[in-house]
Amino acid sequence: MSKSKAGGAIAASERTSDSSTATKVGSGSGKQTPPGGTKKGPPSALVEWGKTIAFVVVFYFVFTALVAEAFFIPSGSMEPTLHEGNKLTADRILVAKGLVYKMLDIDRGDIVVFRAVDSKEEPFWRKLLIFRQDKPDMLVKRVVGLPGDHVSIEGRRLHINGKPVSDPEVFQRLEYTPYGLLAGSGVTLPEDRYLVLGDNTDNSRDGRMFGLLPAENIVGIALFRFWPPLRVGPIRYPTP
Repeated sequence: MSKSKAGGAIAASERTSDSSTATKVGSGSGKQTPPGGTKKGPPSALVEWGKTIAFVVVFYFVFTALVAEAFFIPSGSMEPTLHEGNKLTADRILVAKGLVYKMLDIDRGDIVVFRAVDSKEEPFWRKLLIFRQDKPDMLVKRVVGLPGDHVSIEGRRLHINGKPVSDPEVFQRLEYTPYGLLAGSGVTLPEDRYLVLGDNTDNSRDGRMFGLLPAENIVGIALFRFWPPLRVGPIRYPTP
């Protein structure tokens, strides 16, 4: 073979080798950036935190509006059934609201949370404070009178339509002082009105003072106590 032919073969071989090498390097992982475009990185941690916070806020408002909400007991008007205290020691109860509340019937003896009869509408911005503890216009009392009942107190015992109340059993142990609305012969409840009294019968600002409770003021029915740990469970008047 002549030197010229050998040199030509070597050059052609080098060109083929260079082309193969370029093809391998260019192929890389098989992914190419589109012309004029940039690769999108994963969402930042800040965006993910924002989504999580938004979900929690929406879930809280939906849950507390349609299912249930926690309340703490700020006063002693329901002693000895519910105990007052500071934000660490007071009883906390779960209250059925919204759709769950609408599926329940209010019965005599139920404990309800309601907006005070003389309360004013809260500013909208305060309703957005989801972790606030104070709700001064929310009260908790026991239902003693239903629409259509004639309620009176005789011998410190609750009477409905002229007969002493024995069901539920708690009314056999509660003794009331007849004053205010229940002074004299008592009161007959019209439609969509309830009478609520505190279990701490001589130290309670209740229906005897502020009158009958409109049905639309009732926020929900107390389900059970979840705080403090030693008193977790159903809400019952303590036995002797």
